[in-house]
Amino acid sequence: MAASYAAFGLAFTSVSLSVYVFVHLSVRLSIFLYICLSVYSPGRFREGDLGGVSEAYFKPVFRKVPADLEVSEGHLARFDCVVAGRPIPDMLWFRDGTEVLPDLGHKIVINEEGVSSLIIDSTRLSDSGLYTCIARNRAGEDRFQVRLNITRT
Repeated sequence: MAASYAAFGLAFTSVSLSVYVFVHLSVRLSIFLYICLSVYSPGRFREGDLGGVSEAYFKPVFRKVPADLEVSEGHLARFDCVVAGRPIPDMLWFRDGTEVLPDLGHKIVINEEGVSSLIIDSTRLSDSGLYTCIARNRAGEDRFQVRLNITRT
């Protein structure tokens, strides 16, 4: 009967789970205990298998999306969002169907807390439009839309 195990975001399926304990004496005479998990599934190996270990994939899902924004021409506009997914999704931004590429005035960043942002440093009237953000990984994609309106100063 096959047993299933999960650890560190990986799924293990095996017929037997063997634990090997190695004792190592260091120069300082300290004893270290090493535990190695060996996942073994005879007769179930397929080309591309990693010894019975498979990575779990999760479709991107936006946890936080920004609201529509109105700013005066020349001011900063910033859209922050939070997305979950495995592997970490690629973030794509589009304005009225045209991809927004990072340049001196447009930045696409992800901070340490996982907040992804589109930042427009000094807005122009031409930055107005409907923005679409797409989070994509090998499990799928999610998207949202937000409107940016630039007003003359």
